[in-house]
Amino acid sequence: MNCRDGKAVGEESATKPGNATAGRPRLSIFKKLLFSGIVAVAVFLALELALAIAGWKPMDRQEDPYVGFLATEPLFVESMGDGGEPEMVTAANRRRWFNAQRFPKKKGQNSFRIFCLGGSTTYGHPYDDNTSFAGWLRELLPAADSSRKWEVINAGGISYASYRVANVMDELLAYDPDLCIIYTGHNEFLEARTYPTLKALPQFAMTLDRLCGRTRVYAAMSRLVRGERQDVNGRDTGDRGDLLPAEVNTLLDSAVGLEAYHRDDDFQRGVVEHFAFNLRRMAMRARAAGVAVIFVTPASNLADCSPFKSEPLGELDAASRQAWGTAYSVAEQQFRASQPRDALAAVSRAVGIDGRHAAGLYLRGQVRHALDDFEGARQDYSAARDEDVCTLRAPTAIIEAVRSTAAACDVLLVDFVSHVERVSPHRIPGANVFLDHVHPTIDGYRDLAVLLIIAMQAQGIITTSRLVPPDAIEAATSRVMSRVDSSAHGTALLNLSKVLSWAGKKEEADRLAQKAIELIPDNPDAEYQAANAFVRQGDLDEGIRRFLRVIELAPHYAPAAHAALGFAFSRKGDEAQSIEHYRRALELNPNFADVHYNLGTILEKRGQLDAAAEHYQQAITGNPQHVTAWHRLGIVFARGERWAAAVAHLNQALQLDPNSVEIHLHLGEILARQGDGASAREQFAWILRRFPDHAAARTALQQLER
Repeated sequence: MNCRDGKAVGEESATKPGNATAGRPRLSIFKKLLFSGIVAVAVFLALELALAIAGWKPMDRQEDPYVGFLATEPLFVESMGDGGEPEMVTAANRRRWFNAQRFPKKKGQNSFRIFCLGGSTTYGHPYDDNTSFAGWLRELLPAADSSRKWEVINAGGISYASYRVANVMDELLAYDPDLCIIYTGHNEFLEARTYPTLKALPQFAMTLDRLCGRTRVYAAMSRLVRGERQDVNGRDTGDRGDLLPAEVNTLLDSAVGLEAYHRDDDFQRGVVEHFAFNLRRMAMRARAAGVAVIFVTPASNLADCSPFKSEPLGELDAASRQAWGTAYSVAEQQFRASQPRDALAAVSRAVGIDGRHAAGLYLRGQVRHALDDFEGARQDYSAARDEDVCTLRAPTAIIEAVRSTAAACDVLLVDFVSHVERVSPHRIPGANVFLDHVHPTIDGYRDLAVLLIIAMQAQGIITTSRLVPPDAIEAATSRVMSRVDSSAHGTALLNLSKVLSWAGKKEEADRLAQKAIELIPDNPDAEYQAANAFVRQGDLDEGIRRFLRVIELAPHYAPAAHAALGFAFSRKGDEAQSIEHYRRALELNPNFADVHYNLGTILEKRGQLDAAAEHYQQAITGNPQHVTAWHRLGIVFARGERWAAAVAHLNQALQLDPNSVEIHLHLGEILARQGDGASAREQFAWILRRFPDHAAARTALQQLER
């Protein structure tokens, strides 16, 4: 049967006498398309059935098409229990990332086995399994439903992103679980990887690819087109962008740390698509195994967590960046001086120049918060989180991916994000719920466990409908807290404070350091962190007392403690004590560049210019990038009328900080004193091009014109 043009064939046969089809009505275009579609669907379904019989799986149920792994190791290994029964225990080589857990290899007849998966929040960071939401579930579930033997296993891995969580789940499905609780989303940006294909695809193409990925025909065609590439375990890696190591290797752990992060909208879209894929994959694999799933939206600290890293928009010119910096600095100073209305005007100018600068958005949120504009503050805090270049808090796109995937896959959702908003003043979660950027307080972990129990009741997993009674929660709290080692608790807070301090988040670090010292008094590390916190907060006497205590407790801290004491006494206005402690710090560490600089500023103020110059020079020797030391040394030389040396040092300072208005102004003034009016005009003109209302530069330029 020939597939010629339908119309020509129909007309030709209709004219032939005796033709059997002469009187048959011609098919309309619509019917032809309909029949063609039916045939195509039938062929597709036949192929799909044949591939299913042959053992093919849709790509959504196969390996991760975005990344592969160089190796995989089991999380749990078999061991003999005390009663001689085989148990599964956390492998020793995985306990750096996971809590030590154990459970019977064979599930008991009346047992209900729950695996809690995710990252460090599931782990229970900064503490451990005891105070994690998994630990609280262990305590509270028997009070909610005593008819079952509840097994709750904590499988949360430190720094684990969804693609690693999905691999863990693949293993756990072999251990006969009844329920998997998945709290993931904060760690999606921790590891370096690429999404070369996604960057080239528009959104509709990615959506089509995702839908087709649920079929076996697409999986077979994709394998045929891209060829066979395999990882260490023999699994196809296709066109994945990366093969990742067996365990987490975060960007923050690299030598460059925060510098590894830059704004990349294409990469973020790829991350969100990859994240949603892994959620679907876990939901589908659990369903195929007959296992219930609960997704939890990843909540974070908005009010009391400044962005980890901000970047200006790439298209801003130098003048706009300078204008943003000035407006931001003014707003920050006014806010610290308790002048929020003035600060709002200034920070709004900054946000108007660059609406994606995370620090600017966060500061405006703080200002609006102080002015009781709570809805505006919440919006700014959320935007600051989303624009944080170092994305350590799940942005809105990740949160919405959890919600939409739960709805699409008919998975039970516990919206922890909405809960922390409800329990927070003005719906702005902060230190009332979180210890740091994402990890809840012990009470916060308990609240999440209660929410999960309520969800399990709604799903019929728990047969009783009554709420966990308050006395049962109180009893569980007593049991959990009795197992908390105050020293370990304090050390956990101290370590968290150090991490936040390293990241430049001083306010958050100070809050935790002061909590830690209450739990581990006379710990030199905690005393040092807390002393710095008190000084930054203006409680100089308490800070000085604690720094002196640090020197008593740990002599190896003496150089840093004496340096800090020098700074604290300087803020008190006690220059003599400040000089004494700075000099003692330099006796112990002669290469302490910042101490040399600080001591130089005091000596310069006292008119001891030669001594000040010597310390500024030592600061530069210790740190050639110390721009303020180059600047101040140039000023000291100018005060001694050593003009050539002054100009040379200020020019060097400008090479290190070419946008410093203050250095340009001082250099112009010195050049004018030298009689080099043309060069001086260049410096003043540079300032006025950026800041036409700069009074000092305008006055200096007018004096040159006289």
